[in-house]
Amino acid sequence: MFQRTPSCPNLATLIEFCLLLGLGLLFSGLDNRAALAKARVGLPPQQRVMEELSTSTPTPNPTSPPLTTPTPTDYFVFSEIYTATQAITLTSTLLSVDSSTPAPTEITDSISQLLIPADIWPIIFLPIVNFTQIPTTSQLFCSQGSPVDIPDDDPDGITSSLQIDQPGIALDVNVYLNINHTWPGDLKAALIHQASGIRVDLIDQPGVPASSLGCGSARIQAILDDEASQPAENKCGSYPAGIAGIFQPASSLNQFHRQWTTGTWILEVSDHAAFDTGSLQKWCLEITSADPGVTPTPPPTPISLPSSAFVSGVTGKDQALPLDCESRSAVDWAKFFGSSIPELEFYNRLPHSDNPEKGFVGDVNGVWGNIPPGDYGIHAAPVAALLHDYGLDARAYHSLRWEDIQAEIASGNPVMVWITGHAYAGRYPSGAPQYTISTSDQNFTVVANYEHTVIVTGYTSSSVTILDGSSTYTRNLNEFLDSWSTLRNMAILAHP
Repeated sequence: MFQRTPSCPNLATLIEFCLLLGLGLLFSGLDNRAALAKARVGLPPQQRVMEELSTSTPTPNPTSPPLTTPTPTDYFVFSEIYTATQAITLTSTLLSVDSSTPAPTEITDSISQLLIPADIWPIIFLPIVNFTQIPTTSQLFCSQGSPVDIPDDDPDGITSSLQIDQPGIALDVNVYLNINHTWPGDLKAALIHQASGIRVDLIDQPGVPASSLGCGSARIQAILDDEASQPAENKCGSYPAGIAGIFQPASSLNQFHRQWTTGTWILEVSDHAAFDTGSLQKWCLEITSADPGVTPTPPPTPISLPSSAFVSGVTGKDQALPLDCESRSAVDWAKFFGSSIPELEFYNRLPHSDNPEKGFVGDVNGVWGNIPPGDYGIHAAPVAALLHDYGLDARAYHSLRWEDIQAEIASGNPVMVWITGHAYAGRYPSGAPQYTISTSDQNFTVVANYEHTVIVTGYTSSSVTILDGSSTYTRNLNEFLDSWSTLRNMAILAHP
């Protein structure tokens, strides 16, 4: 306890006192953090991570069995680890969502001026950002049996159910619809989780109110996904279906997030106008789930981007073989970064598989327009891996946002993307998404007829500039986004 004195203290004495008091508080705080860190160091990594999660955990369903530990995927949570040093050093690590990429780059800023004499405090414990994988699993559940007729002009419609016994907490829910109907604008569809009572509208007479009759082009073959770029409600093409692609549902599917996955899931489909009829061919649920207590990935921070940007100096050639568009796009993309790779050499070094996420599917001299296991092509991950072997910093992505492409173009880098046809969504030749399960590993992936690759070299507020072999052309932004969505917004980006 300090006592006041009637006389004013010497200024130097007062400054010395304040400095000592501030240092004492600093070291006291660091000592407490160090003690906490030391206590955590002895815990298993998963326990350390779970102790640091601050979000609420859903109330367990008493009828659900205990959760099992699924296969780890690319969901990350940051944990705090401490280390000893003689100077304060702050280290941050750039993380990629692609676990197959090389070790992350470290950026270190050192405050070299702040050194504490060893006789006062010999060791300082400081935080270093690190990451730990959260176990998650993605599963596909599809209806079985014959198509079910949808009664004409009947608001009660039909129902179809899926029973899910595998336990977990939902992190992401997507719905695949394959409906053969002559007028999709007549239809409404909703998904219900019986255990939680949550109901989400998937489609609500698409095309209405822009048109009083709605979309009149037959068939729906689409995946409804909150992360898609565009809503399904205003889509109406002509080929291969009136609504074909990966689109946002009428209401958000994130209402199912952090709910138990077990129980009965019900799809309702109804027709609300006379004369046109159809049937439900198939529907699927794609659910990514995890143990309770997992912190979902936060929404990305909006970034400021120019209204238009273009990359100059990107040139290409026509592909040498009927189905090696990915090799042609890859070597044209690599050439921009100063790496000259022969097209056929690149193709011959690609792996082969019946799963396009792992290798080239089918005969490169086959006919364009098939899906696996027929003559098809290859997806982004193995192409990026081979580009990396050639010394390029290529990263493969799924589910990118349009803003991510814009940011890459604005930074001066072209982007290799997967589309269908020639980015003319809803017109021949273009494809609709569908799930396929590979025989070799029993994994599922989204594929589409007329899979193709191009390089995006520029954009405006309403258009996209594309290099397709030796041809450069522009597409309406909405048409491009629809075409790009079909294979789940897949792309290869550079981070030189």
